[in-house]
Amino acid sequence: MTHYAPQEGEIPQAYLRRLSQSLVLEYLTSEFAAAQIAPHSVRPILNQLAGVIVDAGGYHGPHSSQHLSSLATTWANESFREQMIERFWQNPPTPWK
Repeated sequence: MTHYAPQEGEIPQAYLRRLSQSLVLEYLTSEFAAAQIAPHSVRPILNQLAGVIVDAGGYHGPHSSQHLSSLATTWANESFREQMIERFWQNPPTPWK
């Protein structure tokens, strides 16, 4: 976890976003490299992981309705998910060794 430490002056929301991105991409990369997921499965798995983050980020306090944390709102955004897919495929690992 030391290479995921907060950067100097980084606000908590930015840190959580960066951390979640890194962890999701690291998981997809390692599973793809180990041939545990096929190329056509990358997008559905990323969407599933994003859904878990969104569900976990729901606000259930007083005056809540459809409120989400800023992290959940980020991951609920389809264009953000598409950027994550693009980042994965920019430097994909070599699978099926």
